[in-house]
Parts: sequence; C-alpha cells; structure tokens
Amino acid sequence: MDAWGRAEVDLAVLVIATWAYLGSGYQSTGEAWLAASAAARAREARRIAREELRTMTVTLNGRSKAGVLDRLLTVEEAAERLGTSTRFVRRLIFERRIAFVRVGRHVRITPVDLDAFVDAGRVDAIHRAEAG
Repeated sequence: MDAWGRAEVDLAVLVIATWAYLGSGYQSTGEAWLAASAAARAREARRIAREELRTMTVTLNGRSKAGVLDRLLTVEEAAERLGTSTRFVRRLIFERRIAFVRVGRHVRITPVDLDAFVDAGRVDAIHRAEAG
C-alpha cells in the first residue's frame, strides 16, 4: 500500500515510518523522505499520463484523431470561430445541439465537431432553370 492506502504495482513494499504531520514538519527525516518520494512518484505518474494523453489516438465519431487533446477548443474559441457570442455556444451545448467533451468541470469542443455542426446547418441554394 502506498501512503494513501492504495495497492502499489511493485512486488514488495517497505514501510519506513508512519505518517505524522505536526503542522510544522514531520517527526523524523524518514517521514519527510517518505512524503517527498511519494510526491515525486505522483508527479512523475501525472507527467507520464499527460504525455500519453497528448500522443494517444482518440476515436471521435468513428474517425481516428491523433493528438485531439492538443486541439480542443474552449467555448470562447468556438464562439470566435463561429463569429457568435459565447452565450450562443453555451446554449448549443445546453440544448445538446453540438457535441462536446467534458474535461473535469470544463467544456471543450473539438474542431471536427464544430465543423460537423456548421455542415449540418448548411442550406444549399436552389438553382432554377431559366424559362425560355
């Protein structure tokens, strides 16, 4: 188990000391070392996970998109690309008229979904044959 009580992947876990934070520091240097190493492992795991998310291939709407997370648009960016207000884009999201991605509590829109929304609203001109 690690410092947070989760099972570790390692085959053996050596417990050096128990956690005892006194408000101004740890009771021993072993405890401080344990906390620092756990924090370093967590930072490294987060860094690796972020890197994998950036380089992984994500499938959206049946089409494969590499590095989609580098290109997610904010509501403000989507509104700017559409030439509308952010309120309009937020209404589209609320009414589920445009596909979106939740990243935690944030809402993001892929350029592919924005283009699909524009294409779905396209109305072609009618070409009438000239009477003659």
